[in-house]
Amino acid sequence: MKTIKRNVVCSVVLAFAVVALAAAQGTYRMEYKFEKGKTHVYRVLSNNDITQEVQGQEMKITSDSRSVVRLVVENALSSGSMVLVISADSMVTHSKNPMMDTTLVMKNMIGKRVKLTIGKSGKVESREIVDSMQYDVAGMNIRTPQREALNIFVLPEKELKVGDKWTDSRSDTTDVGTGKMVTTSEMEYTLAGTEARSGHQCLKVTYTGKLTTGGKMNRMGMDIFTEGTGKIAGTLYFDHVKGLLVGDESTRDVESTLAVTGQQNMTIPMTTSTKSSLELLGD
Repeated sequence: MKTIKRNVVCSVVLAFAVVALAAAQGTYRMEYKFEKGKTHVYRVLSNNDITQEVQGQEMKITSDSRSVVRLVVENALSSGSMVLVISADSMVTHSKNPMMDTTLVMKNMIGKRVKLTIGKSGKVESREIVDSMQYDVAGMNIRTPQREALNIFVLPEKELKVGDKWTDSRSDTTDVGTGKMVTTSEMEYTLAGTEARSGHQCLKVTYTGKLTTGGKMNRMGMDIFTEGTGKIAGTLYFDHVKGLLVGDESTRDVESTLAVTGQQNMTIPMTTSTKSSLELLGD
């Protein structure tokens, strides 16, 4: 009888262990695991289609940019934080409108480093400009504001299983010439499953969101105010074993209005459609 009871207890314990193991295998924790001394290189592409209406006439503008961005892991701290140095190896933009068709190599941005200290989720703990960007304008050397060439995606700080959703709200301020542009986003993410991508077995995350934009700048003595709303959708791929973002593809559509005051007064409605992609090159 004791033997039978012992066997029953062992079977129950084993069953619970199997269930617990299965549950553990079905959950994932997304964390960055950057290793000191490692270098990761990404290709970043962006294509924009812009339609403006200026004094009753429609104007179409297309632009695209291509860059290769280097991420060097300077340190991995005992606290779990990581120190990253981000810079652009190359950056080219091409723009076409009814008045011109031009290609620019963004030499002033190439090699300019920004140092970030991030936590395991990707939240920025500190930011330092290592190399400032400077331009010569009319004989004056002007230092301009600078941002990192690669945004670090912030991960959820919880375990996930396929089908789980989470939300994120943030406000981002960008320096634009003499002014600032503020973009506020309300995003929803879904862990859609797993998928092989660029030689990595990745978690596949889909996302959708709403955007609002607003800002003010000054150009040629005129004040320009802008506001708009839009939507974004995309898919990103994250190697949760190595703790690396492998890819990100998104589309963004924004309806906005520019109000110009000064020497001329006008209101310019504008529609912008953007396709962007990021891909890890090698590992």
